[in-house]
Amino acid sequence: MGKTLIFGTALVDALMNVPSVPTSGLNVLGDFLEYQVGGCAINAYCGYRYAGAEGDLFVPVGRGANADRITEHLKKIGVKLTS
Repeated sequence: MGKTLIFGTALVDALMNVPSVPTSGLNVLGDFLEYQVGGCAINAYCGYRYAGAEGDLFVPVGRGANADRITEHLKKIGVKLTS
């Protein structure tokens, strides 16, 4: 089997604890827990690698605080970064 190219999105989620799920039209305040990097492409890539398959990841990463979080996560999971 050849190498697979996985491409798509990279996102940053803000995880929070909420006391209850609000009903339609209402709001609740949440307690911030952490930021977590994900998105369809990164999640698929991690699953692919976990299964022992070989592949490359292509996700556009811009500039700013979230882009920095994404870049650090990509380095942490061993993705080779190019400009």
